[in-house]
Amino acid sequence: MANKKENLKTAGSPDPLGVMNISVNFISPSSLNIRKSIDEQSISELKESILSVGLIQPITLRPDADGYEIVCGERRYQACLAAGMKEIPAMIKNLTDEEAVEIIITENLQREGVGPIEESEAFEHMIESMRYSVEDIAAKIGKPESYVTRRLLLLKLIPPLFEKVKTGELPIGHAERLARVADKHQAAWHEYAFEQRYGEKSAGTLKNLKWWLEHNTNNKLAEAIFDTGLRNFAGVPQACTECPHNTACSLALFDEQEPVCMDPECFAKKTKTAYDANVEEAIKDPNVTLIDTNWNKSAKAKELRKEGFTVYEAHQVRWLTKPELEEVDREDYDSDEEYNQAVKEAESDFAEDMEYYNEESLKLMSAFDLASGKYKKVSIYESAKKAIQKEDSKASEILDLKSKIKRGRELDKEKVMKRLVDHMTVNIPQGPLTDEEFQCMYADFLNRIGYGKKSADIEKKFGIEKKYSASEGIAFVNGVKGVSPEDIGNMVRISLLSNYSGIFPNSLGGAIIFNLAAKWCPKELLEFELDQEGIREKREAKLNARIADLEKGVADGQ
Repeated sequence: MANKKENLKTAGSPDPLGVMNISVNFISPSSLNIRKSIDEQSISELKESILSVGLIQPITLRPDADGYEIVCGERRYQACLAAGMKEIPAMIKNLTDEEAVEIIITENLQREGVGPIEESEAFEHMIESMRYSVEDIAAKIGKPESYVTRRLLLLKLIPPLFEKVKTGELPIGHAERLARVADKHQAAWHEYAFEQRYGEKSAGTLKNLKWWLEHNTNNKLAEAIFDTGLRNFAGVPQACTECPHNTACSLALFDEQEPVCMDPECFAKKTKTAYDANVEEAIKDPNVTLIDTNWNKSAKAKELRKEGFTVYEAHQVRWLTKPELEEVDREDYDSDEEYNQAVKEAESDFAEDMEYYNEESLKLMSAFDLASGKYKKVSIYESAKKAIQKEDSKASEILDLKSKIKRGRELDKEKVMKRLVDHMTVNIPQGPLTDEEFQCMYADFLNRIGYGKKSADIEKKFGIEKKYSASEGIAFVNGVKGVSPEDIGNMVRISLLSNYSGIFPNSLGGAIIFNLAAKWCPKELLEFELDQEGIREKREAKLNARIADLEKGVADGQ
């Protein structure tokens, strides 16, 4: 064996020694090859060609401990064996493992017949082990960057779907769309398509999959009640406008005409946070009327009525819906003339509708809809106003005043928290973290872990369901190494303050801010609370006096 390799250069040299005829006894397939399967039909066809005209293109080998390992040409090698050849023409190269893998991957990816899963695993290897970027891979294999991105998406499929791509049961178009939704929705669709569905158990058409996703996972960002461009909202670091789960961020991947969120859990979390804030804002504004267009089924409407707020039901109000321009489909018309006429008529109707909408809007009042979390322009029917007026005005006023006391106390806490955040932002302590800060930090970290496939593990380990976290970032984590305890303490304090400086005292953020304040600035905490307590006492004294007068009047039957 030694005389086979005595003329070879040192390992790592890519220079070939020319074409040699190598005995098949000294050639073995490479364990580094990403291509796990080869089409038997293509091997048979190549065998016939070799028997007819010989092997036109030599295979590429590199020396190993037992002879030679195939770098490029395993299909040719198999065909030569099938043709009964004892020796195979080969180019010999000294290559390191890294160089061999790069050649193997590049050569395989440029050939036809490589499966999408094999491609995705190859791209992952190139990124993680060979430091390639998506742009580098695209240039290397002569494909668009969007092609590489779509293949990498497949690695996010749950195992049953991943295997079905391998077997061909799941078309690649289906797989790329499913890879963008949460694991639980992938599992639900898999059960629906391959287990529950009557008749043939299959992936079905792409049109049917789009319909299923739209009705089970999708949320149109244009209809969101929160600011989609806001970062660090509802505990989610990324803005929707830059999130990979936003179809508009990957226009090359999908053909949707409007941005859609493919992460329903995140969308729901942001919606709830925005809804709660919008409700608080609405009930504080005396010029806003509360309505419930969900026919008295909204939980928040029932809750506010119990607290003494007036909430009009859907049948008691009239609201305007902003007109939309009707879409005209060219395929519905026989000629361009008919189509253009239909477009003009649609535009004319839209202009008239908008004129009416704008005129009527001036006559209506602003109302907050507890069902949708959005503001509307409404008018209240006279019968509804009279029904409200017939209620016991004194009892209603008592409830209203008590509600104001309750809300006033909530606002007191908000004002204290606002002053604390302003003070603490410019008075951050130095030095190592204290026990209180560690306690807050643990709560913060726990609130951030458990995204995607990790959510089930976090819930199992801690008994707490958490589904959102900051994205993993190896470079960022490595960058923290070697930082002094004092600097780490300062970074954590700034992070805690920036993440929880929203003025919501009854939330987790409120608990963290007040807990930090007790350690950072106890003097200012006491001062701010006493200031607000004095204001509250004066305010409530007036309100309680009025309540006492009203209750006395009710008792006397006046």
